[in-house]
Amino acid sequence: MELADFGEYALMVNGKVTIYRETITDTWVLALAQAKIPLMGTICNFKGQAIGGGVTSAWYDCDEHHIIWSKIGELDFIPDEKNTAGFRRDPWGGIVQHTKRLGDLVIVYGSEGLTAMIPVREPAATFGFKEMYEVGIVNKGAVGGSVLRHLFVNSSYELCEVTDKGVNVLGYQDYISRLAGKDIIVSYNQSTKDFYISNGAITFLYSPQGLTEVSQHPSSVWYSENSQHMIPDTDDGRDPYLITESIDFGFRGSKTIFVLELGITNYDQALVAIDWIMDKNSSGVTAWVGENYQGVVNLIIAGTTFKVMMKLTGVTSDTVVSYIKLRYKMTDLRSIRGVYAPPPRGQVG
Repeated sequence: MELADFGEYALMVNGKVTIYRETITDTWVLALAQAKIPLMGTICNFKGQAIGGGVTSAWYDCDEHHIIWSKIGELDFIPDEKNTAGFRRDPWGGIVQHTKRLGDLVIVYGSEGLTAMIPVREPAATFGFKEMYEVGIVNKGAVGGSVLRHLFVNSSYELCEVTDKGVNVLGYQDYISRLAGKDIIVSYNQSTKDFYISNGAITFLYSPQGLTEVSQHPSSVWYSENSQHMIPDTDDGRDPYLITESIDFGFRGSKTIFVLELGITNYDQALVAIDWIMDKNSSGVTAWVGENYQGVVNLIIAGTTFKVMMKLTGVTSDTVVSYIKLRYKMTDLRSIRGVYAPPPRGQVG
């Protein structure tokens, strides 16, 4: 279901039924198509005006490819001569999956692309339309956010951000494509500015610090009474882990790692392994090794490129990974030109 909240009055739609709050009796009412409100798959509140789309009932030759809007301050979608209530086919020709307010605009998320609805006053109080992005959303639930910022997954499984400045493709395709095969739901925690991107089995958290895989798989997230809440409020029981991006120290020759130092607080145990590549025919992952009481891990492994992998147990909300240091020695000097290392003390060069 999608919700348009008008304060005392609220309306939910899913393309099959409409559920609304009856203000006189203070009860919820389930209804099919009505004289003034067709069945639709998506709806939002734009400053007191309802914007919907994906029409599924008989309504002025509209279908799932159409955007519709009501009269201002009234849930009446019947088109009139002033065009304050009206409809239009999606400019990209796709199915209208989602409508969502963004500041002084409404963003229409279609299966073939994104369109901005822009309020105009002349020749009447209605909307102008501007195509803004030519790749559609992957499925109906794959967008979340606030009136200031949206995040969605496009049909190529790229993570994209929408602000008043336009669409910014963040990427992360290699990770988000792991969600393929099931509907994706994007939820937003407005207090922490965190986005959860989940298919019910795999979930990524996109925060101001970047993208992280997490063990919770929420379909809804909100913040209330100084606490974060989510549905469902469970996880898959896995211990958290961390994997860095590829590290080559700015030098493609062979290196040998001897020691790894960790800066971590408030946890029970950390296990570390190294994912290494020597060349196209030689790669692997070391065994998991624990740190000593000084936060030092002795791991000797040679390669050209490395990823540090870390598993943690006993993590709390105060657990902080402040740094990871790799101590290594360059063992392949064939491509080195010029000075390789500082001269011995006392030598004049």
